[in-house]
Amino acid sequence: MLFSRLDQAVRGSYQNLDEYLATKEQPAQERIQAHRQALHLVNAQLADLERQSGQAHENELKEKLASKKLDLGDLQAKKPAEVAKPTDDAGTAPTAEGKRLGVIAEELGQLEADLTEAEATRRALLERSTVLTRVVERLQQFEQQAARTNEGLVAELQQVQITFQRVLAVETQRPVLLDLVNGTEAELSIRSTQWKQLVDAR
Repeated sequence: MLFSRLDQAVRGSYQNLDEYLATKEQPAQERIQAHRQALHLVNAQLADLERQSGQAHENELKEKLASKKLDLGDLQAKKPAEVAKPTDDAGTAPTAEGKRLGVIAEELGQLEADLTEAEATRRALLERSTVLTRVVERLQQFEQQAARTNEGLVAELQQVQITFQRVLAVETQRPVLLDLVNGTEAELSIRSTQWKQLVDAR
């Protein structure tokens, strides 16, 4: 009944209030769904970061590295013995197997160097994020405690007819630190992805 009394310009082509509300709420519902999906992705990334920082994952990487070293050792053991050089020959070209071993050793060395650097960067960012988050949480607790203290002091002054809205004010750099936390976590996500790609390439 109420909907039918609305001006035609407001009602438009909608037949009833439910249809009108469903259409008006659709953009908001879509944004809510998009935010939920983004939050789900962030939670998944955080869970992956926690898994990668664990001792079990570190042991897995060590096992992979040991396996690669064993493979290289097997290839070196199978390398054909070098043939004595003729006295009238300026030199003997390396065998195909020897070249292959050299390439593998070089690639493995570079991969280990890149992985070590990536792991060091990832751990530094993870530690930075942890410290920043801890400091932000402590600052928030301090601000909340200061607000409660201010309320108590104001109440005491009101008992003697003295009115203040605030007798205690604190200023912190929590917003700046929050920006640093967000920036660090974004960089950590990128670095962790690169680090995982290096691990998978081994």
